Amino acid sequence: MFAGSRLSSRFGRRAFWLTLLILVSTTIGTGLYWKGRLMDATREALDAHISTVETSIEIDIEGGFDPFAEGRVFFLVTPEIGLQILSAQGEPLAVSEDLTETPLIPIEAVTASGSAERELEIDGYGKALVRAAAFDTSQATFVVEVVSSLRELDTASLIMFLVAPLGAIGIAFLVGLGVSWSVGAALGPVRQMSERAASVSDSGRPEPLNVSADTAELKELSSHLDHLLERIRLSFDREQQFLDDASHELRTPIAIALAELDLARRMVADAGTRAALESSLEELSRLDGMASDLLVLARERAAGTGGRVPVDLIEIAQNAVEAVRRDPRQSSVHMEVRGGGVMSGDPASLERALLNLIANAAQHCERSVEIDVTDSTEALVVTVTDDGPGIPDHLIDNLFDRFARGRNRGAHSTGLGTAIAAEVVRHHGGTVKAENRSERGAVVTIRFPREPGRQ
Repeated sequence: MFAGSRLSSRFGRRAFWLTLLILVSTTIGTGLYWKGRLMDATREALDAHISTVETSIEIDIEGGFDPFAEGRVFFLVTPEIGLQILSAQGEPLAVSEDLTETPLIPIEAVTASGSAERELEIDGYGKALVRAAAFDTSQATFVVEVVSSLRELDTASLIMFLVAPLGAIGIAFLVGLGVSWSVGAALGPVRQMSERAASVSDSGRPEPLNVSADTAELKELSSHLDHLLERIRLSFDREQQFLDDASHELRTPIAIALAELDLARRMVADAGTRAALESSLEELSRLDGMASDLLVLARERAAGTGGRVPVDLIEIAQNAVEAVRRDPRQSSVHMEVRGGGVMSGDPASLERALLNLIANAAQHCERSVEIDVTDSTEALVVTVTDDGPGIPDHLIDNLFDRFARGRNRGAHSTGLGTAIAAEVVRHHGGTVKAENRSERGAVVTIRFPREPGRQ
């Protein structure tokens, strides 16, 4: 009736049930009250008729007349009320035409207490109320039994107890709809805030909600939220500026140090010194890569999903392969890129993610690394496969954690590279999974689901 779990629907349902409960309770209570009043009125009418009959009989007897002579029992002519006048022995003295001469209530039950009442089914009357009373005169004791049909009373009760609740359901339904609509209209600005907040969340860039509200409370809430989002936006801007400055301040001295160490290595003839310089160059190169990874990770989190463009993953993968090949240690590794596919994303972060995965595969392979890009209407899938010894079982579950390491210092470790790749993939709405191949080596699978309706 009021589907959904929104606040307006919940208020509508509660208003419906509360209104229905009140109306049905009121209707039933009112019906029972008026039914009781009508029964009391019927009893009063029957008692009044009994009193009239008693008075008439007493007057006739005192006047020396036979109260049951033809033409004197005028009180029998009452279409709404049936009448029986009986002797104390149960002999019928006067009976309405539509009643039998058999006592409706046994004489003993009436004379024992002086009066009695029963509800009976009587031909011509249906369900009827019978009242009886015994009274004494100077000549004898008489019993008067009067009958009134309860059909009209039952019909009124049926209307009250069946038809009225149906009307109550209709009224409660309209009240519930009215409350649901009113609450929904009142919460319209809140719904707009939610939609705007969702769009801001998707873009990853805090912007004012700019929602107009009619009530003072919602205006105040909207103003506070806009103020909060503005402060968050300024914080994002400061963070981005810091990252840009840090990138310049970190990368420049590292590059200078690398160049000077490389020059020194070329000029030194001593083998021991040359080996020490080469080790320093290797460690400094690792530091350079780590700094680049840290900056990419921070930039990815700060940038959100805004500013994405169509990206050819084959071109991105080829650029990553060329970057890996420039490392002298990977010059002998055979790397091949196959397939094709285009998606929306950030080219720089996607290239860094693939570069890290390909470099990791090249570091642990024996001879070759294969990169396949498969495009379909459901998903765009990138796989990086190597022919190395595979990923250790104790490391495969946390391969994409930062600085995950094997059981000893020389064992397989991840550093930041795979964590950067996983972060970039997640920010592009994808998933990444690593597993060992059945024959030999490992495969990392990246899956980017396509938007619904894409052909």
